[in-house]
This record gives sequence, structure tokens and C-alpha cells, in this order.
Amino acid sequence: MSLSTVEDYYRRAAEVMDPVSFGYFDGAAGEERTHRLNSSSYDRIRIRPRQLMDVEFRRMSRTFLGEHFPMPVGISPTALQKLAHPEGERATARAAAKVGIPYVMSSMASSTIDEVVQAAPEGVRWMQTYIHRNRNIARALVRQAESNGFTALVLTIDSPVLGIMKSEVRAENNVPNDVWYEVFRDFERQGVITDGDDIAIVDDFDQSLTWKDVEWLMSITKLPVIVKGVLTKEDAIRAVETGVAAILVSNHGGRQLDSISATIEVLPEIVRAVGGQIPIIVDGGVSKGTDIFKALAYGADMVFLGRAILWGLAVNGQKGIEDVLEILRNEFDNAMALAGCSSLCDIGKDRVIHEEEYNASAVVSAIKELKM
Repeated sequence: MSLSTVEDYYRRAAEVMDPVSFGYFDGAAGEERTHRLNSSSYDRIRIRPRQLMDVEFRRMSRTFLGEHFPMPVGISPTALQKLAHPEGERATARAAAKVGIPYVMSSMASSTIDEVVQAAPEGVRWMQTYIHRNRNIARALVRQAESNGFTALVLTIDSPVLGIMKSEVRAENNVPNDVWYEVFRDFERQGVITDGDDIAIVDDFDQSLTWKDVEWLMSITKLPVIVKGVLTKEDAIRAVETGVAAILVSNHGGRQLDSISATIEVLPEIVRAVGGQIPIIVDGGVSKGTDIFKALAYGADMVFLGRAILWGLAVNGQKGIEDVLEILRNEFDNAMALAGCSSLCDIGKDRVIHEEEYNASAVVSAIKELKM
């Protein structure tokens, strides 16, 4: 089977993974409408190419939070990656380091922080976290991140409770005995948490959180804090006012609340609300180089990948992830060339148009003809 697109890797992953593990990664909340919207919404955006623009030399590098990356792409946090491949997060960290892009390690990882650092000591690593009722967990994650060369924290803010999965596939009830939340096992060994706390770790997030708790997290670290899960202009404005370093526009891959908007749908209003005051990342549904192009044209500074990385990992470990990233890099480079863009600065909102704008124009023209 030729693997030349991310969709090819998705189909191959479905073949090689056991059904429970594949269902855990591929599943989403409710009737999975938002999960489907994340991808299909990109298909409703058209690229407006410009011709004769001299695209012989194309540059897709980006500086973000003071770090330079060869392309505007990163890897979002996903839990329990050993369900996809025995090397799990270690393979992902190595692939990201080899390509030179940022990797967000999930606090729900099936590898320890030490294992990830040792696997790719030269990589750019950000640490994802939640704020649990036991604040010692967040403090421990911050200290571990700071002492192990992580350069940012990614606070997930869209999970006061877990979303209701249609199939109710819960990792803790279905994973093999040797796959578990190793970051928290480490904390148990260190005495940060006790045996009775493990249920709260994976299920009982602090439902009383407010933006004051984001300020609290920022107060206990010098690392930049990125908030993940912003989907409205109101929250985007509040994030700016709180002083976070960046926003990650995300709907958790459709795994939390079903029937909310796709991330690419809400991206323009968030970009307008932020007004360039802080950078913006978007994830959700990205599976083609043209998706990256469209997200950047809509105002994102970086585009992060979730499930696409997991499919590469499942098929061929580190090499599979590298191949997925190369596919997307080539597709994005090709889109830049054919759209007449030699650098990321050329990818503006004038390079895309939503199909509804075409439909609206057609309605206006029809009304004018009727009046003539």
C-alpha cells in the first residue's frame, strides 16, 4: 500500500492498530459532529492563487516565542501514545527534534518526562498541563518542565469535566497493563500524589477554575504560558488581558463538547479580537498542506497536528511521523508555490475565500438580474 497522504496513513493505522486503541484515538464526543467539522470546514475554503509572482525561492520558516522553526508546524499534546507504538512519546519527541519543530508533551503521557528528554535532549519541548484540585501536581509539572529544558507550558482550559465519548472507550479500562500515565506514576514515587489520588488525576479536574487560576500558574513559573482551548473572541480577549504568551485555538479534537464550531471556523474572530497582541496557534482537522496554508491565511501564526502524528506513529514509529511531516511539508511548499507565495508573509487573508462568499455573490447577482 502506497502511503503518500495523511489519509493513507489513517487507513493504514486502522489496519495495524488493535480496534480499542484505534477507537480511543479516532473517537470523539457525542455524535462526533465537531470532529467531522474540523476537517470538512477546511474544504469550504478556497485558495485564491496569484500568478507570475517569482516563487523560485520559498521560505516557510517562522520564529515563535523567540525560537526559530523551519516550518510553521508543531505537535499538539495527545495522551497515551504507547497505544499507537511501543516507543510512544519517545518516538514523537525524536521525530520532532529531527525535523526541528516544537513538541508538546502531554501530562497524560505513557512515557516519563525523563524518558522523553533522554530520547531527544536537543528537541524543543513544551509541557502540557491541567490544573487539578491537588495544586501540587501543577507545581510538580512546572518544576519538572523547568529543570528538564522545556521552554513553555501549555495549559488546557477546556476540561472542567471530560466529554462524553459516544463509545465510552476509556483508556484506563482498556489499555494493556504496561501502558499508563507514567508522568503521574513518577509523581507517586516522588510522594507528590498518593495512591488514592489517581482517579482524580484522570477524571476529576478542578471544576471551579477561573482566569485567576491561570494567573496563579503564571505566578509560579518564569516559562511562557500558552492557553489551549480558546474558541471565542471573549475568551481570547480575556487571555490577552491575563497576560498569557499565546493562544492555542483548539476544541480538543472534538473530544469534549460536540456541536461546537470547528477551529478554523472560529479562528478569524479570535484573530480580530487579539489584534496581533499575542501569537495564535490553531489545531484540529489538519491533514493536508493546503489546510496549513488556509489556517495561516486566516491569521494563525502556527498550525499544530494531533491525530495525523498518531497515524504516522502507529504505522512506523518515529519514521512514520517523519514521513507524515514530510508529506505535509511538501504539500504546503507546493501550495505556496502555486498560490504565488514565496514566504509566510505573503499568505494573507486575500489568498483565501470562503465558499459562502461565492454563494452570496451569486445571490446578489441573481437579484440584480431579476430587477432589470
